[in-house]
Amino acid sequence: MSIFKACDIRGVYPDELDEERAFAIGRAVGTELKGATCVLGGDLRPSTPSLKVAVRQGLVRSGAEVIDLGLVPTPVVYWARRNVGTQGALIVTASHNPPEYNGIKFMLGDRPAMPQDVARVEERVRRGAFSSGSAGASERDVRGDYLGWLAERFSGAAEGLHVLVDAGNGSASDWAPAALRSAGCRVEELFCEPDGTFPNRSPNPSGAEALKDACRLAAQKRVDFAVAFDGDADRAAFLDENGAFVESDVAIIVFAREALSREPGAAVIYDLKCTSRVAKEVERAGGRPVRERSGYAFIKSRLLDENAAFAGEASGHFFFRELGGDDAIYAALRMGALLKADGRALS
Repeated sequence: MSIFKACDIRGVYPDELDEERAFAIGRAVGTELKGATCVLGGDLRPSTPSLKVAVRQGLVRSGAEVIDLGLVPTPVVYWARRNVGTQGALIVTASHNPPEYNGIKFMLGDRPAMPQDVARVEERVRRGAFSSGSAGASERDVRGDYLGWLAERFSGAAEGLHVLVDAGNGSASDWAPAALRSAGCRVEELFCEPDGTFPNRSPNPSGAEALKDACRLAAQKRVDFAVAFDGDADRAAFLDENGAFVESDVAIIVFAREALSREPGAAVIYDLKCTSRVAKEVERAGGRPVRERSGYAFIKSRLLDENAAFAGEASGHFFFRELGGDDAIYAALRMGALLKADGRALS
């Protein structure tokens, strides 16, 4: 089975994806960028540092200027691409896959990589069809800027809420608790020690069974809500004040209602795996429900095409117009802010 998937690249390390292959992929993406600048980041998996070095070398060898952000959540790379103003973005990550996997997500502009983009990269790797150049690479620490950006938008917005953060030892570990505290939350931490072997639970927070420790602790600590993140912090799962798992399509409805209260009549995108209640509740809230095939790139592209106020995917991706995409840490802050403003419990 190929490591080149519909919209990204993933495989078992090192059998399917190793440093040599990562270098070639870097060269291929660098060629597609045609000398433009890109930001580069990676998750916490043990294989990520060496793979990221190989990708960086490949990009530079093909003439792409690289700004290396280090090991950061995936949404931080997207944020940096927008705020630094680069053409491209690459993240060495296998997202929610088990620890033996790794992969590469990339952007060649304002749009996510679509199947035709991945196919071109695959063909360049197969043929060795690379450009050559002598670009440079620099390193930049954007943690303070990103957290400051969140603080500007959410300072005091969730004042006094008691929140449990289950980072699953993934990329949100050092970031989400700090962001929620800046919004005024009292934060309980669970599995917030960075460890890319994911020793405590799956990096896929796909349901109550995967989050049994968080469910128990949320009820025990009597929090207002809990949020659990996947391995690279671009997906979120929520628990209510009773420690009960909130299905993703229910969370989509909560976010959509809030967005539509500010913008009646706006489009809301949802994917094929959502239940029919999403469309019904969006219509009831005065919005226009738009159904799209499942997959991060397809949902994000439709968000942009429709100028939608919000989009959600059953897998736990939450997209906001003001971001032009998704960010699970931002979604956690938005959840806290809307609960504070509404005054009702999440249940």
